[in-house]
Amino acid sequence: SPNPARENFELQYDLLSASTTTIEIYNILGEKVMTLVNNELQDAGLHKYSVNKKDLKNANGLYFIKTTIADKISVSRLILTE
Repeated sequence: SPNPARENFELQYDLLSASTTTIEIYNILGEKVMTLVNNELQDAGLHKYSVNKKDLKNANGLYFIKTTIADKISVSRLILTE
């Protein structure tokens, strides 16, 4: 059977205080391919999201994770491989 780590990955972040949060994933062309959290007020603490690679159409390559927490934006890279 396939290795589940290849099919799923986990995003996690820690909020120091309750904050309005948005997390989106974009492809290399700048197209939004997934929204994990859409402008939700979240409690302080650790938050985890499991993402199935199938939800990204099993496309290997480079993605960007845009995180907006209390109007502060950060972008990180995500590389999916076989």
